[in-house]
Amino acid sequence: MNTEKKALGVGSLALLFFLVGVTFSGTTINRKELIEHLSDFLGFSIAEGLIVIGLLILSIIVGIKYKEHLFAKIGAILSAIILSLLVIFQTISWIQNLFS
Repeated sequence: MNTEKKALGVGSLALLFFLVGVTFSGTTINRKELIEHLSDFLGFSIAEGLIVIGLLILSIIVGIKYKEHLFAKIGAILSAIILSLLVIFQTISWIQNLFS
């Protein structure tokens, strides 16, 4: 059994990016998504889905590049799973719209 301790580093941000992306994608306050509140506060308009997808992709990239850091691998894996599910569900939605 390997008892080597991994250090915190840049790769550890992969889990943080994943958690922020998931939080932004589903949290609503006063019937408005959290990301909409943030974009109103900062004064710019961008599609909420693009920010979430961007954070998930960033998490995957950081997690793979710095896989020797603590939490890097789990952040990359969870982001890949959620991103894959988003792609699958969007594809199913497009196929349903095609045949309706």
